[in-house]
Amino acid sequence: MLFVILFPALLLAISMIMAVGASGSQLKPPSLPLFVRTPYFSAWLPDARNEPWKNWPQFYTGDELGLTVMVRHDASDTVYPLVGRGHEDLFKEASDSLLRHPHYRGASYDASTTNLSYTLSMDNAADQWSSDTRVTLSFISPVTPDDTFRQAVPACYLAVHVEGTAELSIYIEFNGMWATGDPGGVLTWQVSKHDNTRIIDIGRQEERLFTETRDRAEWGRFYLIGNKTDSYEIGDARLLRQRFAQRGTLIQRTTTNSGTMDVLGTVMAVTHHFEPTSDGVPLQRTAHFSVAHVQIPTVQFARARGVQAMKPLWQSNFTAGVFQMLHFHYNDFASSVGLAKSFSNTIKERAVELASDTYADILALSARQVLGATSFAGTPEEPLLFLKEISSNGNHQTVDVIYPAMPFFLYANPAWLRYALVPLLEHQAAGLYPRDAAMHDLGTHFPNATGHPDGNDEQMPLEECGNMLIMTLAMLQSFRQHQGVEELRSWLEGSEEQFGELGAPIGTSAQHRMTRYALLNRWAEYLVDNTLFPSHQLSTDDFAGPLENQTNLALKGIIGINAMSELAAILGRSVDSRYYAMIAELYIHRWEKLAMTDQCAHAKLAYHWQGSWCTLYNLFADSLLFPSEPLVPERVYHAQSDWYEHVLQTYGLPLDNRHLYAKSDWEFVALSTAGRTLKLDIINRIGHWINETSTDRPLTDLYDTEPPGGFSGAIFYARPVVGAHFALLALEKAKCTSLASRIPAETRGHAQLPFFVSRGR
Repeated sequence: MLFVILFPALLLAISMIMAVGASGSQLKPPSLPLFVRTPYFSAWLPDARNEPWKNWPQFYTGDELGLTVMVRHDASDTVYPLVGRGHEDLFKEASDSLLRHPHYRGASYDASTTNLSYTLSMDNAADQWSSDTRVTLSFISPVTPDDTFRQAVPACYLAVHVEGTAELSIYIEFNGMWATGDPGGVLTWQVSKHDNTRIIDIGRQEERLFTETRDRAEWGRFYLIGNKTDSYEIGDARLLRQRFAQRGTLIQRTTTNSGTMDVLGTVMAVTHHFEPTSDGVPLQRTAHFSVAHVQIPTVQFARARGVQAMKPLWQSNFTAGVFQMLHFHYNDFASSVGLAKSFSNTIKERAVELASDTYADILALSARQVLGATSFAGTPEEPLLFLKEISSNGNHQTVDVIYPAMPFFLYANPAWLRYALVPLLEHQAAGLYPRDAAMHDLGTHFPNATGHPDGNDEQMPLEECGNMLIMTLAMLQSFRQHQGVEELRSWLEGSEEQFGELGAPIGTSAQHRMTRYALLNRWAEYLVDNTLFPSHQLSTDDFAGPLENQTNLALKGIIGINAMSELAAILGRSVDSRYYAMIAELYIHRWEKLAMTDQCAHAKLAYHWQGSWCTLYNLFADSLLFPSEPLVPERVYHAQSDWYEHVLQTYGLPLDNRHLYAKSDWEFVALSTAGRTLKLDIINRIGHWINETSTDRPLTDLYDTEPPGGFSGAIFYARPVVGAHFALLALEKAKCTSLASRIPAETRGHAQLPFFVSRGR
């Protein structure tokens, strides 16, 4: 592994770009991302419209995390709190230091970074140092779609930027709650040096592999990495804070140490000293730290070869182990931040061009939230992406959660969508799931992707069959510019030899194994038999309960059937392709008569429910997969767009006529197929909601569309479904990468065949 050696000027330039590059954020959400990387490394700033030192940072569940950041003006012995409440008991005992609050200049953010900016002053009234001393904390969780290797590293950065001439010291402290969800757990710690870095790590004395407490991992270790010249200490929180206030430094230890620590009362802390500038010339100075939470292995996965403990993807690149990875991450600051900034700039540029600055802010708030639910595993030859259904129930690899997250993956890096679909396809192709329809998830609770051999997962048969067919085709279409038809065919069909290498599936005979195409074909057959008149069942909006003949659900199934026609065409299976195309055409004409009102004013929620209406969000899949030749008649698109204008509320577009709650994911996929004026109107209303919502957690996707815009029934937060907010960008990209032109004409088309024609198999 080659490590990048950074020139100080380059490091300074890149870091300051991050410090100022996320300026101008208009939206003020109730909670801002700090470190958001994996399901177990997720820290947020609550009450983000207030000063950051008035609350402790939180895990996405709302549990407090001990993080204190303070700065000391050494010439005046004045300490200023920046983040967390560690300062509150700092001066209860005698001290020669002064405690003052800085002037908080507010927060800004982009897709990877949250900046908190301050001006230091001698008192709250007189802004004495406003032109001299400014401090910015940059919490960076790099989103690097062009570099899966870096994205797979479960680590973030905290960069401290100081502008001015003053001599300052920064203090950063973490407690044991970063390593466990059990306040009574016993942790061990150690300190080590690696070239230019010092690494402090903590973790459970007795790890509990693949278990959680309050959604927190009970295995793995938490790491803080800084420069070896920075002072550090592990000990009682009050003593360390007091020592910093008095001296501006901590007791330096240079040997490896280990021991046990109390989860709440003992902390690990580091300080960094900023020397005064020469000749009184104001300069920008930067120090950065790496923070990581590492689980080895990441998850357990029931696959054809048996239940396997999955290695993290990064491990293949660092044969010397975790310390090599952490050392690399710390020294990779400029490169990683540069890649992340490039992606953030691209998002902003495209979002403003397609919609507005408000839309750009919404996407910036959504990107880290999507990836914060994921963990990369496997090897470079066989990478996998595992996803947790955060907050709603904790399911592992939930199909109808990956589906709304799909627009982000398609826009950012479609390979990530493939990595998420492969575990579901492999598990079911191995015969490990007993039902004919697609499974809902790979396991009741993350990180255990151990399947449902009894078939007792949550039943959404039409929903998940449609989702899997749509996502598989969307993923393959996205590769048309990089791979030829033969490569796509190879992936889709597979071979008996490939599957044979996996060994005999657990509890199944070899004949139960099938290729990916055969599995997809089975789901398509299920849709043919069941989709036109859906039985009393759940859709992805399971919080609303089951319903018979759901208009949206039937539409998804029909689009799934049409997707199967395209999948068959990729393999040159013309009979299959024409058969499924014919069924989809017949069904969509019948669906329109059943689903739309007599005057075609709008879609009903259910065929039989006169006077009802719904957000017909599944139109998005039709536009995504078939941009040049949509299956759904254009008049349906126009009718829905016109109808939405009549039912808009203060904060957006309600889901349907039953409630005033909205799903932001479905709002964005719906507006992506609507007229521009309506697009901008809904986006502005959602932005208005973000600024005023009474919710107090990371961004929710289910909320009331009337003030105060709070949670509605089910309390969802931090869910990856906000990937749907990227629908406009994904749809624009799809128009340029339609697979239709790559499929031989003779294998496509809508055959005029009798309805009950056999496909000859």
